[in-house]
Amino acid sequence: EYSRSSLHLISQADLKQYYFLIRKDYKRNMAAHYCLELVDSIMPKEQRNLKIYKLILNYLESLEFVKDIDKVVHAFQIKILLLSGFSPHLDSCVKCNRKIHSKARFSLKDGGLVCSSCPTMEHRFTLISKGAVSTILHVEQSSWENSMKLGLTAHVRKELKYLLNHFLVYHLEKKIKTTRFLHSSD
Repeated sequence: EYSRSSLHLISQADLKQYYFLIRKDYKRNMAAHYCLELVDSIMPKEQRNLKIYKLILNYLESLEFVKDIDKVVHAFQIKILLLSGFSPHLDSCVKCNRKIHSKARFSLKDGGLVCSSCPTMEHRFTLISKGAVSTILHVEQSSWENSMKLGLTAHVRKELKYLLNHFLVYHLEKKIKTTRFLHSSD
C-alpha cells in the first residue's frame, strides 16, 4: 500500500495567545525558540504528552513576564529532563547508591553524582555544589509557580548553565543550536 505523505495538513488554526513581549525582546524570543528546539529534540515525534504541553505553556507565560530569563530556562531544562526520563541522579551516588556528604562530582557519562570511593573510567568530572544539587532537586519536586519563586546565586546560576547544557548535549548526542544565541548576550 502506498501512503501519499507523512505530513499532516492543518487547514485552520485560531491564535489563543500572541506573546507580544516574547516576540518584541531578542533574548526572550531566543529562549522561546530554545524551548521548541529542545522539545523537538528530546520528545518522540507525534506522541501526545499533556504534561509537556502544560510545561511549555507555563514556560511561555513566565518568559513573557519574569525578569530572570535564565531562571526560567533552567527550570524548563530541569523539568523537561524529569518529564522525559533523562533527569540526572542527584540524591546519592549513581554507582553505589551511598549518600554523598562531601564535595560532589558529577559524571555526564554516568548521569549523576559519583562519590569519591567509586572508580569510574571518566577522567573529567564536573564539581557541583550542594546549592546547585539542592536547586535542581527543588525544581524537580516543586510546581512551576514555586520554581519561579526560587532565588539563584550567581555561582549556582553559573553551575546550572554549565551542567544542564553539557548534560543535554551529552545525552541528546547533539547541540541545541539556539543555545549559542540564548547565551550570546551574557
